[in-house]
Amino acid sequence: MKKALKFRHFLLLLIIVIGGFLLLLPTKVQPIAWTPSPAPSLIDGIYTDNQRPKA
Repeated sequence: MKKALKFRHFLLLLIIVIGGFLLLLPTKVQPIAWTPSPAPSLIDGIYTDNQRPKA
C-alpha cells in the first residue's frame, strides 16, 4: 500500500515537472504588434438597428 502511494506521488511530481518545463520552455516565436482596423459604426454601418421587422 505504501509502495503504491509513493509511486503515485512520484508520478504526480513527474507530471508537474514536465508540465512546468513545457510551460516555461523558451520558444523562437517573436511577438509582433498588431493594430486592428477601426470598428464599424453603430449608426451607419452593418450593426444598425433592423427596422424591417417593425413594419
